[in-house]
Amino acid sequence: MQSSEENKRCILLFSGGIDSTTLLYYLLNIGYEVIPLTVNFNGRNIKEIEATKKILKLAGIDKLIEIDLPFIKEYVSLKEEILKNYNGKLFEAAGYYIPLRNSILVFIAAYFAEIYNASKIYSGHTYEDSNKLPDVNLEFINAINKALRVGSYVAKINGLKYEMPFIKYSKFDIAKLIIKYSVPIEYTWSCYNTFSEHCEFCEGCKNRNLVFYFVSKLKNKVYIEH
Repeated sequence: MQSSEENKRCILLFSGGIDSTTLLYYLLNIGYEVIPLTVNFNGRNIKEIEATKKILKLAGIDKLIEIDLPFIKEYVSLKEEILKNYNGKLFEAAGYYIPLRNSILVFIAAYFAEIYNASKIYSGHTYEDSNKLPDVNLEFINAINKALRVGSYVAKINGLKYEMPFIKYSKFDIAKLIIKYSVPIEYTWSCYNTFSEHCEFCEGCKNRNLVFYFVSKLKNKVYIEH
């Protein structure tokens, strides 16, 4: 039986954004064979899809699991239906929130992990996400891993686990990894809107600009590593 320590193959939930791209380069640098999985949900910007494929090509990865899930919509697109079904009351959520997004994606990833004998499923969520999304926390991760242990052969065979390595990382921490692993963040896509260029105003763009700011300062040695 192959142990999880010996098995360095993983499924990476990959969007083409800064965080998942940084995680891709981190995993490659610590010796993982990465099988990226990306999901085309309703309204996904073609620029994000292009970024995904460009970055994977730069990283030398020719295998991509691409799934079309047109029924998946962001909260901003679901408000009218939610109002109807919740008697006119909206539950509070970020506009880009997708109901049960991580649960859906992780179990799709687990399906492919069983096929490819992967020992890990990774996503690039950071500390900022844990303050805004209900499925980015240790309780959720533990619950998912319990379900995997109970409900999949791959977890019984090689201890398949879902992990968020950056869950305690700030954008400044991500910037340090970008420098360390020479992550090509200029090719990533972060905008939540469907424009042909970054809008610079949405939360995705603001976080992107913050990372670029930190990277610039680090390269100029303004910040000192603690």
